[in-house]
Amino acid sequence: VEDERLSYSAPFPHGDGASIGEVLLAPTRIYVKAMLHAIRETGAVKAMAHITGGGFVENIPRVLPEGINVEIDGASWAMPPVFRWLMAPGWPVLYVSENVNRWGYSAAEMMAHGFHFATLVHPDDIERVGGEVEANLAAGMSAYAQEYRLQVADGSYIWIEDLTSVQRDANGVPVRVEGLVTDISARRAAQDALERLNSELEERVAQRTAELAALNKELETFAYSVSHDLKA
Repeated sequence: VEDERLSYSAPFPHGDGASIGEVLLAPTRIYVKAMLHAIRETGAVKAMAHITGGGFVENIPRVLPEGINVEIDGASWAMPPVFRWLMAPGWPVLYVSENVNRWGYSAAEMMAHGFHFATLVHPDDIERVGGEVEANLAAGMSAYAQEYRLQVADGSYIWIEDLTSVQRDANGVPVRVEGLVTDISARRAAQDALERLNSELEERVAQRTAELAALNKELETFAYSVSHDLKA
C-alpha cells in the first residue's frame, strides 16, 4: 500500500466496492461447511489444518500426535484444471491448463477460435448456470462457486465444482473470469445415494405410521365392541 501510495480508504481495484482496508481486514475464509460431507460421510478425514500461513511444513505437525511423522507426496493428488474465460457469449476460453487432458480434451482445441465452453455444459444446467453468472456479476461479486454437469470428450457427463474469480477493469466492469474446475462426480453420487436413502426411510416411516394408525383404529373399534357386549 505504501509503495503504491494508496489510501486504505481507496476502493479495492478487484473487489465488489469494498475499500482496500476492508479487504485487508476481512476474516479468513472458513471451509468447515465445504468439508462437512467428507468429515461426516466418509470418515476419511482425521485432522484438518488451515495452511494459508506456514504451509504444510508448519501446520501439519500441529495435528500429529507426539512421535508421529508424515511423508507428503505432492504428485499423489491431481490438480484441477484452471480456466480463464472471456466475458463474451458462449464463454470463449482464453486459457486452460494442460491437465484438462484428463477429460479427453487438449488445451489447444479448447482455446481454438470458435470454441465455446458453454457448449459443454449439460442442456438441463445451462440456463441455470448462465442465470447464476449474470446474477453474481450484477451483484458485484468478486468470487462465487457453481456446480453443474460438463461433457467430457467421450460424450459422457461429469459433475464439476467451478470456483470462479472475477477480473474487472478500472471501472469495475467484468472483463474475464477465472475458474478452478474440480470433478466432484463421486461426491455428488454419494450425496444422491444418501438423499435416496433418506427418502426411502421417510416413506417407510410414513407407511409404518399409517399402519399403526389403522391398527389403533381397529383396537379402538374392538375395545368398543367388547365394552358394548359386556354391558349387554
